[in-house]
Amino acid sequence: MASPPAPDLSSLDARARAIFREIVEAYLATGEPVGSRTLSRIGGSALSPASIRNTMADL
Repeated sequence: MASPPAPDLSSLDARARAIFREIVEAYLATGEPVGSRTLSRIGGSALSPASIRNTMADL
């Protein structure tokens, strides 16, 4: 069974790309799952955890 094609990251808007990058960087640094609250604390953005969570759901 073939796996679905990987999504093209260039089709994401700037905010989604930034959040995706922060998720990957935090996961690689810790090896732990990364939640929206963690990203809102460590990230450089002024987004609320709810806004980050909505974008994560779209990813």
